[in-house]
Amino acid sequence: MPFAVSGTTITQSGIDTNLSGLASLPEVSASTFGGHTVYSIAAHTLAITGTLDIDPETEELFFGTGVPLQTLSVNSGGILNVGSEIDVGANLNRFSGGTFVRFARTSGSGFRETDASLRVNGGGTLNWFGGALFTSNVVAFMENANVNIFSQQAQLISQRSGLQIRQRSENTDIRGLITRGFFMTLIA
Repeated sequence: MPFAVSGTTITQSGIDTNLSGLASLPEVSASTFGGHTVYSIAAHTLAITGTLDIDPETEELFFGTGVPLQTLSVNSGGILNVGSEIDVGANLNRFSGGTFVRFARTSGSGFRETDASLRVNGGGTLNWFGGALFTSNVVAFMENANVNIFSQQAQLISQRSGLQIRQRSENTDIRGLITRGFFMTLIA
């Protein structure tokens, strides 16, 4: 099974081309509205050790207020692909839109990496083509993480002021991230 639960952590392993495997876990509830499925996780973190694709046009993750810190982590060997580049014909492409994750928790630091809502650890890879991330906590790209952000359809939206993007990795290719709110980038 690609998704497994141990304590307060859900671990994704193997290859998942969407989030549907989460629906089989009692710790996750899934609701579909107009073809868009929201996977709600009330009290667990999600650690990616395999390959996980999220299509923000059809699905999103929602983490409740009771989740532990370091809510969504991409660990060594893990790959998180968010959205895609879509061929619309006539040699034209567009990038995915919509929301791919929302974090309801407002406690924790806006700058400490240990409180990150999204944390890409060393050896982990984030390929972000498009979709929005709503957070009230720091976002951290750690040493030796691979971070590729391909379009201005990739949006990082602050739900409170004073948040930071902590970028420690030199393995970054950022071609169009839009931030909304009071984000500050620190390269340490």
